[in-house]
Amino acid sequence: MKKLAIITAAIVCSMLLTSSLAAAKPKSAPGPKEAASELCDTLAGADAEGFEAVYGAGGPMSCVRAERRGATSVIQDAAQSCRRERGHSDRSRDAFRDEHRSRRGGNDAFGNCVSGGVEDAWRGERSKFRNAVRECRAERGDTPESWAAFEEKYGTDHDDPLWMYKPGGNAFGKCVSSKVGHRGHH
Repeated sequence: MKKLAIITAAIVCSMLLTSSLAAAKPKSAPGPKEAASELCDTLAGADAEGFEAVYGAGGPMSCVRAERRGATSVIQDAAQSCRRERGHSDRSRDAFRDEHRSRRGGNDAFGNCVSGGVEDAWRGERSKFRNAVRECRAERGDTPESWAAFEEKYGTDHDDPLWMYKPGGNAFGKCVSSKVGHRGHH
């Protein structure tokens, strides 16, 4: 019985040690999929109607697929900016570490810097997306004539019975995509 208690205590201690080490693991920079997912969540939160119009019925997954390549370049740009900020001297590296590390004091300064750069880029994307949705709503107007002119300009695939489920079958989505350069409906 005493051996069982000792073995159980040892297992519990090792589990606690493993979980605390995992929690203290330095933050790494986001990968393309994580960054694209973060952008897509940001865009969906900015305007649900515009998001659905651009990315269609597949919504979040279509967005992640479309934005993954762009996310890679955003991460690379943020990492390059952080490398320049970090510098080469001990003094500049210490200042960088002090500015970007978490409150836990871990070695996560570079990951935090890159994540911050990605978040800043996504804030800009969200703003561009919101503005494009507003512009397209204004351009579409409220009258049947203005809607017809809008669809004529941006096109629809109403001849196809599944037009609303296909990328490119939505004039509003095409309008928003054209204004922000998103790859959802090209």
